Amino acid sequence: MIQLDGSLGEGGGQILRTALALSALTGQAFTLDKIRAGRPKPGLMRQHLACVETAAALCGAKTDGAELRSSRLVFQPGKLVGGTHRCAIGSAGSVTLVAQTILPILSSLPEAADITIEGGTHVPFAPVSHFTDRTLLPLLRQLGVKVEATWPALGFMPAGGGSLRLVSQPSKWRQPRGWERAGTSERLLFVLHQGLEADIVKRSIGALREAFGEDASEVLTIVAPAPSPGLCLMVEERFANHSQLFTALGQKNVPVKDVVDDVVKPWRRWRETQTFACPYLADQLLLPLAIAGGGEFTALGWTPHAQTQADLIPLFLPRRIKADRQADRTWKVVVS
Repeated sequence: MIQLDGSLGEGGGQILRTALALSALTGQAFTLDKIRAGRPKPGLMRQHLACVETAAALCGAKTDGAELRSSRLVFQPGKLVGGTHRCAIGSAGSVTLVAQTILPILSSLPEAADITIEGGTHVPFAPVSHFTDRTLLPLLRQLGVKVEATWPALGFMPAGGGSLRLVSQPSKWRQPRGWERAGTSERLLFVLHQGLEADIVKRSIGALREAFGEDASEVLTIVAPAPSPGLCLMVEERFANHSQLFTALGQKNVPVKDVVDDVVKPWRRWRETQTFACPYLADQLLLPLAIAGGGEFTALGWTPHAQTQADLIPLFLPRRIKADRQADRTWKVVVS
C-alpha cells in the first residue's frame, strides 16, 4: 500500500488523478490522506469523486472514503476491464480532468471501452475540450493510443450540461521519435460562443484581429451547442507534428479586451521561446511518456502541477523525470 500525502506540492487534485491512473495500470494500491489540502474547499468535490468512480469501474477497484468532502481515500485496484460506462459529475465540474485521469487507463485496457462523461467542457482552471481534442489527443496517438473523442454538447459555467464520449481500442504504447517544432506553422483564431449579444461577439472578433495586426488570419466563429451562455477565445498554432492551443474564457463584467489579452499574451511568450509545449501541456505529457517508456521535449516553464507529476510517477513506475532550465523561460524535460 503506497502512502500519499495530498498536501504536498501544489496540494490540489493532480496527485489524486495521477495516482488513480497509476494504481489502475500497475495494480498497486494506495492511500491518499489530506486530499486537496491546499484548496479553499479541501476534500473530494464532485469532479474528483467522478474521477475515483470512473477509474474504479475500469479496474474493478475497492475503495474506502469515496464520498463528497472526504479527505482520505483508499484505492485497491483489481483487474482492468473495458465495457460501457457513464459518469455524470452532477455539476459544471470539468469532464476533461476526468478524461485526463482515465485516458492512460483506457489506452492500456485489454478490450474496448466506451465512456461518456457529463459536466463542464469549458470551465476555469481546466483544459477546455478543444485543447484535449486538438492538442493532447493527437500527441497520444503518436504514442500508439487508440482513443477517439466526440463532444455531443458543450457546457460552460455555471450550468455545465456538456458531455464527452471516449471510445477506445486496445493500444500498444510506443516511444515518440522526438517532439519538437517541425516545419512552418499555420495560425487559426477562433471565437466560440453561445447565448451572447451580437455586439459582444463582434467586439471579440475585432479585438482578436487587432491584437495580431498584420499577422491576423481569418477569425472563425463557432456557435457552441451549449445549454448556457459562454465565450471562449482560442489561438491555435499548427505545426507538422503537433498543434498548440491557447484559450481564454469570457467572464461576467470582464472587458473583451482583457479576455483577448489572456489568450494572446501566453501565446506570444510561448511563440518567442521556440519551445514545444506550453506549461499546461507539459504536465499532461509526463505520465503518457512514462507509460510509453520515455521521451523528451522542451517546455515554456515548469509548473507545480508538473513537479507533482514528476515526484509521484516514480513511486509507481521505474521512471526518472528530470527538468532542467535551459534559458530564462525554457526547460528541457527528460523522462527515462
